[in-house]
Amino acid sequence: MNYTMNFSCRVKWFGVALSLIGTALTHATPLDDVRKMVDSGQFEAAYKISQANPQEIGTPHFDFLYGLAAIGAGHVPEGVLALERHLSAIPANDRARLEMARGYFLLGEYVRARTEFEFVLKHNPPKAVQDNIRRYLVSMQTRDSTALRATSRFYVDLGIGHDTNVNGGTYNTTIDLMTGSIPIASASTQAIADAYSQLTTGGQWVKRVSPQLAVFAGGDFDFRVNRNESAYNLNNYGAFTGFSYLKDSGLYRVSVSQSMMEVSGAQYRDMFSVTGEAQYTVAPGRILSGFTQYGEVSHAGANRVRDANLITLGGSLNQTFDEVAFHPSLGARFSITKERNLRMRNDLGRLIQTARIFAGASPHERIGVSAGITWQQQVFDQADMAFGTVRNDTMYAADLGLNYAIDPNWSARLELQVSDNKSNQNLYDFTRSSWVAKVRREF
Repeated sequence: MNYTMNFSCRVKWFGVALSLIGTALTHATPLDDVRKMVDSGQFEAAYKISQANPQEIGTPHFDFLYGLAAIGAGHVPEGVLALERHLSAIPANDRARLEMARGYFLLGEYVRARTEFEFVLKHNPPKAVQDNIRRYLVSMQTRDSTALRATSRFYVDLGIGHDTNVNGGTYNTTIDLMTGSIPIASASTQAIADAYSQLTTGGQWVKRVSPQLAVFAGGDFDFRVNRNESAYNLNNYGAFTGFSYLKDSGLYRVSVSQSMMEVSGAQYRDMFSVTGEAQYTVAPGRILSGFTQYGEVSHAGANRVRDANLITLGGSLNQTFDEVAFHPSLGARFSITKERNLRMRNDLGRLIQTARIFAGASPHERIGVSAGITWQQQVFDQADMAFGTVRNDTMYAADLGLNYAIDPNWSARLELQVSDNKSNQNLYDFTRSSWVAKVRREF
């Protein structure tokens, strides 16, 4: 009897053990589930599984798959951060580095993207991989030429162009003052057209401190020389430094900058600013950004009366359609700036509102086309004593750009711009149109 019972117990526990083993063998781990979804291209499902298993985050192999899933599903900052963690543990994974470079490309962080792409190229990957990397490098040539700050480790632009209003003058021949209309005495107050040549150079250095944190510094120098009107030659010098931080679905950036403008070789204006930016990928190809800036503007000589500080708030929404023919993109940007005069001249303080819509496309992998329309209104704080009115200006501008990437380092660009400013004080009515043809070398 005892023998029978013992045997039955052994059979029972053996069955339980087999059942547990079978369950363990058939129940996939989160890593297996994510790998299966990534391999089948179900990136959103893989991303959701990754999010549901935070205990796995920090495991190198899980971070790799999590990064692929997040970028594929459009959660680019999270994907880049996961791949940064993975590469900290396994730096030799070229596929992870390529996907991270692509993520930085999608975020517009072209210096980091270029660095990572070129790192993989140095290890002589298969020809198909090399060709794909070069396509991204060429694409950056068609996208970053109009950026507001240096987006290359080092670049040089050479250009020639023509401007119908190099001095920012009016097209009117008389001024309407409180005392009546008077003719404009100075010819320099009226618009002057001239051809010009331009040299722009600069660059940016980026240092990765941790998977989340990177520091950067750089500068841009722009020299514009008119063929005949040397009194309106312009030089602009700028330097900046700051850091960027990746967290969850956001990319955050804080920077400090100092710039100076010279007119005909003489100092005209300096500006110091502190800028904070937050960028969120809210859907595949869709980036929502917000920014704020504090600035201090100081002028030289008689223009010191215009010294001011300013605060700007703004935001933008960009949508790219990389899966659609010609890779079109659309965007909108709005900002509001309050400028406060520091020399007790409230008639020079102002509120500036700016709105811009823009679009781009790549009809060929080497060609980029962009266009935009800008509206700006500035309303001053107090009536001008000479005009007896509070100045109120409205400006409309349009621009068109055509960029051709000769190779991953050389590109050519044609830019066209037109603008029309209307003011209730007709001294400030003006129109302007310009074109410039440039060639750029990136290093």
